Amino acid sequence: MFQKLNNIKGYLKVGIFANSMFIVFILVCMTYYSIYLKTSIQSTLVEAIAYGLEAIGFIFMGLYIVGFWGKLKDRKLLKISLTVYFIVELCIVLMDFNFLDIEDAYNPSSKILIIGHSIFSGLVLF
Repeated sequence: MFQKLNNIKGYLKVGIFANSMFIVFILVCMTYYSIYLKTSIQSTLVEAIAYGLEAIGFIFMGLYIVGFWGKLKDRKLLKISLTVYFIVELCIVLMDFNFLDIEDAYNPSSKILIIGHSIFSGLVLF
């Protein structure tokens, strides 16, 4: 099975799966928080599922990037931008969980941060 994934097409499938996990994570969070805002009911199970999906997305994105570093030749800009993107996203998650304590400089609900993050994510695609 792993032999089928050990090529560029296979790693693209891994990357698509990783991004799919991030999309499902977003949908679960949007649904959960829309219900939470109306009812104030918290669900540790739903939060665990959401962050589990995000963790799976990060694991597979890491595999995707490592695979690209090993298989792609002469695509340094792509490999570097994907790696930087992964590191930035990982730092954002760590700051959201307060593992990196920079509360004065980081506000996860800042509109400027959200817009900047979206622009950065979009630029990585080019």
